[in-house]
Amino acid sequence: MMRYWKTTVLTTVSVLCLGTYYITTSSPKPDYYIQTVSGDEKAAASIEVKGANNQDALTINLEGSKYRANSFLQSQDDHMEYNNKTLNDMFFAHDSFMRGKRNSNEFCENEKFIGHARMKPKPNTSDLEYLFTISIYEKANKQSSSFEVIIPKKNMNQHSYWVEHVWFDGQTIKVITIENRKKDSEREVHLYTFSLEKKSLLNEQLMGQPIQNNNGYIREGIYEQDRNKPQRFVIYQGHLSEQGNSSRSELYVYDLQNGTSEQIKDEKIKEYLANNQNESMVVTLNGDEIILVLAKGKEKDSRILRYHLLEKKVKGEFILKHEDSQTSVNQYIDVVIKDNQIFLLSIGFQQERWAPIVHVIDLNTGLNVYKGYINQKIEKESDRQKNYMWGNLRFSS
Repeated sequence: MMRYWKTTVLTTVSVLCLGTYYITTSSPKPDYYIQTVSGDEKAAASIEVKGANNQDALTINLEGSKYRANSFLQSQDDHMEYNNKTLNDMFFAHDSFMRGKRNSNEFCENEKFIGHARMKPKPNTSDLEYLFTISIYEKANKQSSSFEVIIPKKNMNQHSYWVEHVWFDGQTIKVITIENRKKDSEREVHLYTFSLEKKSLLNEQLMGQPIQNNNGYIREGIYEQDRNKPQRFVIYQGHLSEQGNSSRSELYVYDLQNGTSEQIKDEKIKEYLANNQNESMVVTLNGDEIILVLAKGKEKDSRILRYHLLEKKVKGEFILKHEDSQTSVNQYIDVVIKDNQIFLLSIGFQQERWAPIVHVIDLNTGLNVYKGYINQKIEKESDRQKNYMWGNLRFSS
C-alpha cells in the first residue's frame, strides 16, 4: 500500500490545483478602460495598454479591456508574450520557427524577412568560443533557414554576455552584444556583421572604450524603436562613480555609419541628467533625434527635450503641466514615438488615486492633445480592485 502513496498525493494535488484554477478564472473579471480627462479621443483611438489582472493578461483601450487567458495552457503562453505585435502573431502562426526564441532583442525584421541571432558558449572547448546561430524566416514562402558561426573568445567571461540588438543591413545581419572580460570584469560592446549570402562573419568591431565596473557601468543601449527603420545611432547612458557616494550620469552616442563614439556634452542634456532622481527619466531614439522625458514627481510638471544628434543642438523643450487636471506623474513606464506624436504611459496619481496615466503630445508644438488614465468600470467604490499590473503601450493599427 505504501508504494501507491506518491501517486495518490500527486493525483490529489493535481485535482486541487485544477479546481483552484477553475474557481479563480470562472469568477467575473474586472473591466478596465482608458478614461478621458481632456483632449481629442481620436488621438488615443489606436492605443492599447498591455497589463495583467492576477494571472490573466489583458489589453485596455478606450472601450474596455480584453482578456487573453481562455485556458490554463494559454494563460501560461500569455506570460511569454513579446512586446512586438508582429512577433506575437509569428509565435501563434509559425511556432516551428519561433520555438525556443523568447528574447525580443534577438529579433529583427524588414518587409521580406524575420531575422534572429543567438549566441552561447561552445561546449567542450579548452578556450572560450562563442557559437552564433543566425536564423532567417522568409515571409512570402514561409520557409526558414539558419547557419552557425564559431568565434574564438579567449579572454571573455563565459557567464556574462547577451545579444542586445539585431537588424538587417542590405545583404547582412548586424548583431550588437554586451560581453564582460574574464580578468578585470570590464564590460565591452561588440558589433558583428554576418553575410547572409556567404553565411559567415564579415567583421567584428569593438564599439568604443569599455567602462570598468569598479568606476561605473553602462546601461543597455537605446535603439530605434521601429525595427523596420535603418539603424544609424545607438545611445548609451553611463553612470560614473565619483568621490564619496556621489555619481554622475552621461550620455554617449555611437555612430554606426562612421564607427565613432562620443559623449553628448550639451548643457541641457547635462541638466536633465543631473535632475534624473530615482531613475525617473526615459530616453528614446527617433531617427536622428533623442527624446528625453523627465518626471519631476508629485505636484511637479514633467519636461520633454528634443535633441538632434547630427546638428548637435536642442530642437525644442516642452513643459507637460499636471496641476490643471489633478494629475501627478512619478515615473514614466513607456515612451513611444509614432506619427509625429509622443505617446506616454506613466504611473502617478489622478484625483488623488494611484493610476497608470496616458498622454499624447504633438512632437512639433509640444501641445498635450490627449490625456487619460486607467479606470475600472464599477457600480460602487467598494468594488474597485487594485491588483492589476501595467506593461507597455501597443497600437491596434
